[in-house]
Amino acid sequence: AASASSIATGARVASFGSDCSCVSLARASAAPCGATGAAAHAASNTAATTLITAAPNPLAKATTQTTAAIGAPFRYRITIPATPQTVALYDAIRSQPHRNWAPRVKFFGGKAAPTYHNAKIIIKLANDVAKVINGDPAVRGLLKAVFVPNYNVSTAEIMIPGANLSEQISTAGLEASGTGNMKFALNGAITIGTLDGANVEIREHVGDDNIFIFGLTAEQVAELRVNGYTPRDVIEASQPLSEALSQIAAGVFSPDDVNRYKDMVQGLYDHDWFLVAAEFDAYFAKQRQVDRVWGEQQE
Repeated sequence: AASASSIATGARVASFGSDCSCVSLARASAAPCGATGAAAHAASNTAATTLITAAPNPLAKATTQTTAAIGAPFRYRITIPATPQTVALYDAIRSQPHRNWAPRVKFFGGKAAPTYHNAKIIIKLANDVAKVINGDPAVRGLLKAVFVPNYNVSTAEIMIPGANLSEQISTAGLEASGTGNMKFALNGAITIGTLDGANVEIREHVGDDNIFIFGLTAEQVAELRVNGYTPRDVIEASQPLSEALSQIAAGVFSPDDVNRYKDMVQGLYDHDWFLVAAEFDAYFAKQRQVDRVWGEQQE
């Protein structure tokens, strides 16, 4: 578990309008929604400079966790589990409103090729979930979700220094976690992830006390596939996952098209090649461990 001092990586504030996807991550102020040209460039420079300067200070306190899950939306499973986990967290906050929840802003980023249907569906889901969560007063100040459109190098220059927690959650053995997680780590973000790709080397350098690792090893992934894996049984045994997927499949987050995500959810029940269900409970539990560490450094 990451130490309380290591997760306090700077006084970071995520600021954006409730109906806006424009993102600014300056420490004390943010560029207005729709900022362009020199103003946006200045905001980017301010965010990067201020946050990198603040990052080494272990005593600096942030009031809200800024979490980033960025990558290919479908390939390697980089962002697939993050959305159901967000739904499960949303449900937990609403059902236990008096619990001392750690405030979170969750950023999703990634692109889809024109013919990459599954990736487009995942991107659409992230946006639909964000719309419902951000419009619910019951979780205001505790949870917000944003899908950042057209993620590119310029956007990364703002997002990477502004993240407190970097989600690198690809299936072990696919070598999908690479340069992106190293950039987050070098800018002060704690990594939560599987033992895949560069996560392995990051753990070796920062130590077990400064990274949140969960899930299967590459050997265990291969063994599970050889011995047989029934995702339906795993999903039905997990209350947070089964409830989150049921809501997604029923159209709770897509009232304009209640069947939009039915096939995607059915695919997880029938196939789940990336073992989303197999590791979900461990992922959800590790996220709550992050919350506890975050709370300790706020005291």
